[in-house]
Amino acid sequence: MIIMDEEHDSSYKQTETPRYQTRDVAKWRAAYNHCPVVLGSATPSLESRARAMKGVYELILLPHRFNNHALPHVSIVDMKDEMARSRNILSKKLADLVDDRLAKHEQIILLLNRRGYSSFIMCRDCGYVPQCPNCDISLTMHKDTHTLNCHLCGHKEPIPVVCPKCHSKRIRHYGIGSQQLEEQVKEMFPKARVLRMDVDTTRKKGSHEAIINKFGAHQADILLGTQMIAKGLDFPEVTLVGVLNADSALQFPDFRSSERTFQLLTQVSGRSGRADKQGEVVIQTFNPDHYAIQLAKTQDYEKFYQTEMQIRHIGKYPPYYFTVKITGSSPSEKQTAYEMHQIAHFLRRYLTNQAIILGPTPKTIKRINNRYFYQIIIKYRQEPHLKDVLDKILTTSQTKERKGLLISIDNEHWISCNSQQKGMIVLTTVVFMGTPSFGVPVLKGLVDHGYQVLAAVTQPDRPVGRKHKIQKSPVKQQAEALEIPVLQPEKISGSDEMKQIIEMQPDLIVTAAFGQFLPDKLLNAVKVAAVNVHGSLLPKYRGGAPVQYAIMNGDKETGISIIYMVKKMDAGDILAQQAVPIENTDDTASMFEKLSLVGRDLLLKTLPKVIDGTVEPVKQNPEKVVFSPNIKPEEEELDFSKPAFLVDAKVRALRPDPTAYTVLNGKRTKIWQSAVVDETTTAAPGTVVEKTKHALKLAAGSGTVLAILALQPAGKPRQAITDYLNGAGQALKVGQKVIN
Repeated sequence: MIIMDEEHDSSYKQTETPRYQTRDVAKWRAAYNHCPVVLGSATPSLESRARAMKGVYELILLPHRFNNHALPHVSIVDMKDEMARSRNILSKKLADLVDDRLAKHEQIILLLNRRGYSSFIMCRDCGYVPQCPNCDISLTMHKDTHTLNCHLCGHKEPIPVVCPKCHSKRIRHYGIGSQQLEEQVKEMFPKARVLRMDVDTTRKKGSHEAIINKFGAHQADILLGTQMIAKGLDFPEVTLVGVLNADSALQFPDFRSSERTFQLLTQVSGRSGRADKQGEVVIQTFNPDHYAIQLAKTQDYEKFYQTEMQIRHIGKYPPYYFTVKITGSSPSEKQTAYEMHQIAHFLRRYLTNQAIILGPTPKTIKRINNRYFYQIIIKYRQEPHLKDVLDKILTTSQTKERKGLLISIDNEHWISCNSQQKGMIVLTTVVFMGTPSFGVPVLKGLVDHGYQVLAAVTQPDRPVGRKHKIQKSPVKQQAEALEIPVLQPEKISGSDEMKQIIEMQPDLIVTAAFGQFLPDKLLNAVKVAAVNVHGSLLPKYRGGAPVQYAIMNGDKETGISIIYMVKKMDAGDILAQQAVPIENTDDTASMFEKLSLVGRDLLLKTLPKVIDGTVEPVKQNPEKVVFSPNIKPEEEELDFSKPAFLVDAKVRALRPDPTAYTVLNGKRTKIWQSAVVDETTTAAPGTVVEKTKHALKLAAGSGTVLAILALQPAGKPRQAITDYLNGAGQALKVGQKVIN
């Protein structure tokens, strides 16, 4: 099992080489190792929550806190009113609560999501603000090192005493960072023991753990820092959390800014009151009416999800649209802008009008470490040419790297998708068709791997057994367990169910032992392809009983073929094949189980290539075609004139259904289990050679011997041969011909 806690966290996404999203890596590893993935979070990403809503993921809700502890009481302080009365970092309400908790010897967490001492310094006479020489950003003041630092490239320089531009000494710092917060908190609460945790205090090996251990041992009263203190910390004595700049993430030009604000506020609020003592949270903000802040107050994730999804839908952003970000950079702004405009022209020329192309525009911070960055955003739901176009851009850009130009492509992905295409997931909606147990792992595998199964089509419920009890097919039972709509046409061609499927406009139809031909009208309705999982190594054994014929003919192996579906039976081009050995003890049931798992894995491996067009179909050789039609009732009888290994093979091939039979001593008898005996005989086929405690040995063709181990006389239950020989079988004599 793979457990990914706080799955929503943006740090799981690696934006530098090698680029990857940890969630996708975890899902790939789980698919490869056939194990489940648990994505845990109190505030899941909208993409994950939407997948759960669609049934792609299984949703498990935890409506109550551990040990049913009450949620903390959350207050919102409007800092516009507060700043009119005081210039303190902490509002009066928060300061009073800190005093109260210190008096009770309880602990406090204060979040200020900004490093350093001050955001910047500025000359009050001429307005000069020191800028990083390598980046388009002002330098942050760090009082502990007496330097101005760039948090992007690492540049440092001394804090100026006089303005380099006008030589004024009226230089002041503006904005508040975690260092200044620490200084002011110590001044306000001189007896409090204060720890600060941010990037600057956790650079050394073991420092992060040391701070957490010290606070956990109650060797400090107040822990303050940046967003790293909001993640997964569990301190039973913390009863107060203060968020000092709840608006900071809202100001970013990012469609996820509201989501990240809600997640951060909800997560840090959860640090308070985790044990028996009631917790309290104070959120200081200049935007108290913003829905992300109001819903974080009530910790109402579902309401936030619904609100944010409406906004995303209007703005055509994920999870309703895919997005692709193409970023170009080089030491020359002119070169970067020119190349990105060329790429934009190329995109508009070759993509369809289904794609929305934004840009190119400079990034929010245009220059970082003396490289200029421009970006293009592509939004789309379906874009057939996208992969080819992006591949062309990447291939072309590689020749320009020597000139300093770097092009990177960042693909966001969404719920109706699945193939790993350079980190991108491509849309796939599926209609699945199948009936017996062979199709069950295939159907479940599609769902487990994120394919959106619109419907499962299976044969109607049939009467089964002597009592003719109506029974659902295995595929229907699995579909209902997965809450997938089920269609059950008696015959698919021309049915109302076929019209429904055509109206669904699925990307794929996947069949696995469905047992009916699909008409051209249905095959032509899919957007990508109709694919069949067939239980043989085609072109050998086309038809409805490939597994039975492979066993019955004594083959040493069979396998799985993934093929395109065509109107002619099992004649489509082969997309992938995998051989599976047949053991001497295998029957149709055991081979179905083996083949269904191999078929599932081979299908899931092949579908991404089908979707992105990289699969290489191979035509079937018509000269090697062998047919395997459904077994007729008259073919169920055993022929003891054949060698014992073929008689035994037929017993196994027809087990468990319909079960081979013979007329034993005048009575129709099903043979459930047999074995080839390493003996020879001169007796005529069908003659009793020997009766032992555990076997009835009968002569077969070519002087071979077959042992009957379990059987079922007409009108009787199945029984071991021992029970039979102690009853009706006592009448059988050695040397007696009991089978004609």
